[in-house]
Amino acid sequence: MAAVALAAVALGLLLVSPASAALPTYFNGFEVDTAGWFDNDGTIARQPSGYVNPGGYASGIDSATGGFHATLDRGSCETQAGGGGPAVKCSGPYTRWGGYNSTWTGGYTTQVDIYLDAAYATANPDTYGGNLGCLVPNPADTSCKGTRFDYTSAINDSSGAHLRDFGFNVSTGLVGDSCPGFVVVGTTNVDRIGANPNGNPDSKCIPDSGWYTFKHTFSSKNGFLDVLMQIFPKGSSTPVASWDITGTDPDGTYGCNRYGWFSNQEIWGLPIDNSSMTGCGTPPAVIEDLPPVIVLPPAGTGPPVPAGPPGQEVGDKIIAKMRRKQLRTCVIEVRTLGPSPVLIARGVAHAPAKGTGRLIVRIHVRPKGKALLSRKFGGVTASVRALCRTTSGALQSKARHVRVVLLVEHRLTPPGSWVPDQPILTSIGQSFMSYLRHRMFSVRFMECDGYTATWAPSPAFPPTLSLDRAKRVCAELKRAGGAKARVRLVPHGLTNPIATNSTESGRRVNRRVFVTIVHVFVFRS
Repeated sequence: MAAVALAAVALGLLLVSPASAALPTYFNGFEVDTAGWFDNDGTIARQPSGYVNPGGYASGIDSATGGFHATLDRGSCETQAGGGGPAVKCSGPYTRWGGYNSTWTGGYTTQVDIYLDAAYATANPDTYGGNLGCLVPNPADTSCKGTRFDYTSAINDSSGAHLRDFGFNVSTGLVGDSCPGFVVVGTTNVDRIGANPNGNPDSKCIPDSGWYTFKHTFSSKNGFLDVLMQIFPKGSSTPVASWDITGTDPDGTYGCNRYGWFSNQEIWGLPIDNSSMTGCGTPPAVIEDLPPVIVLPPAGTGPPVPAGPPGQEVGDKIIAKMRRKQLRTCVIEVRTLGPSPVLIARGVAHAPAKGTGRLIVRIHVRPKGKALLSRKFGGVTASVRALCRTTSGALQSKARHVRVVLLVEHRLTPPGSWVPDQPILTSIGQSFMSYLRHRMFSVRFMECDGYTATWAPSPAFPPTLSLDRAKRVCAELKRAGGAKARVRLVPHGLTNPIATNSTESGRRVNRRVFVTIVHVFVFRS
């Protein structure tokens, strides 16, 4: 009898366990969805890099990392009574960082990347009450310009109840002030009636447009809770603004994380990216029905190698469902999801002349599909569809969603990822590794090639330093999703520079690790 192995044909198919990529931190870079964030009275939406914002704010910008970020829009706004008169409040989206925690475990951090558009701030100055005239009656009007947002990270007390907020109050600034961008202050109050960065002696001016990391570091200091609030240009380890709040909550009275919340979010399409929490226990596991993974071999390679029982069982189940169908021909197509799907791969096969046995379709990757997957480390979720004609002339079809990845993937740590002469990742490198860790699917082999750019009078020994960097990267990736993968470390020392070592900008490029990931083939074609 003829049958079709839908999604197990010259492809590897494997159901991926969520636990294989579990980490002791919460993270969402919005490459797949906005899971862990909630609309509240506003809305959060995943957007591609280069998204054109109808509200004009930061329109067309690249995502902070990867190919996607999120934007925050207004849902509803209200009027509140403050000491200086009425003021607007537009409650925005929030996250629980994967789940509330009440047990202090020695400190934790939360952070999110936010894009600041200095030209927008200059063109739309703030007032005490904000744009009450249009925001309250017409919050969805994209031409109504918001001039304020407040982002807070709150902590619970030791019983699990809300204890305190620590908020960044961010304003476009007043007419005639000396700041050509955003005015920001860090306080324990939020919203217009609770905090005002304009005219505050503790406020800082951020004059330049770009992605900024808004970070909270919670620790114990001299017997009290200490919260260090910092703003970093994306990729920099030097803050442009910081505030240290301490001396209020004694040790033993505070617990751990509560929420991250844009308690007042007036700006239409405010871009955010890379939201994360580190420490504070392990957030509750999120149970997901992840799509299976298919692995596309590069052109000219031999047949896939059989893998373990999980993939074999899935393949057999699909075959069993189709075993009763007498098939003559079959076409399988793999396309991206969405209104303009891209054809990733396609295959056609005819049944054996005797009309019995399995009908196996060899899939071939299309140029556009290969280009797409080369840009998307960890692959994409796609639709695989089989359209088969039976011996009686009837058409039979079946489709399902899968994750599609190239058999072999490569990535290079970006310039500035490493502290000079140390196997220590900078914030640029940490963001890059976070991006990779959450995209480790069905890995059977990984290689990390380490390089360095030591410069006299450096104390570092180049072969050892390059090996330590390679170890650091592969160890993180193995913990993230390659626990059973074989690992190869290759130290190159000072060899093969890709930029000059006579300048620091060149050395930033040469301090690097080149990562090769080989995925699992699960079903023999």
